[in-house]
Amino acid sequence: MSFDRIFCILVMYFLAFESTAQSDLDTSLGMVDAADPSLERVNGLLYLGSAPFSGYVVETYENGNLKSKVGWLNGKREGLSEAWYSDGSERERREYSENRKTGSHLGWYEDGTRKFDLNLKDGVYHGRCRQWFANGQLATEFHFVEGQEVGSQRSWNYKGELQGNYVVREGHRYGLIGSKSCLTVGRAE
Repeated sequence: MSFDRIFCILVMYFLAFESTAQSDLDTSLGMVDAADPSLERVNGLLYLGSAPFSGYVVETYENGNLKSKVGWLNGKREGLSEAWYSDGSERERREYSENRKTGSHLGWYEDGTRKFDLNLKDGVYHGRCRQWFANGQLATEFHFVEGQEVGSQRSWNYKGELQGNYVVREGHRYGLIGSKSCLTVGRAE
């Protein structure tokens, strides 16, 4: 037998094993359709019947393509949450830990253009967070530490013109805050 043939057989065996392992994982955790009437949210927890749900809740489009897949553990969102457009292209990818948003949250427009790139820790923004317009133009670039704006913050309009450019130090903002004109509040003219 040639090396190429042996290599192909090994690759096929590995892929079959991986597919079976993933299938076993999905089956052991359980996959439930989001429309299942026995799924119910009570006080922030997801139940299947009377027990907190552990597994994946999935939604599909009419064409059979996967719309979303969300992981749950003991009734709380856990791990990766993914969503797709009807053509199968990725819409968003988010991470959860004990029902709180954490880690990297990424989103795309239907044409594949980046929509957002957010970083979270314990349910609040932490690190650099960016959002884009559908035309690919960067809309915002903010920086956070445990939910509070810190350092350089910038925003642009759809045409790419700078709308906000400020720095946050010790809870105070310095610079161009937004796109509205400065008016004296409480004074009638």
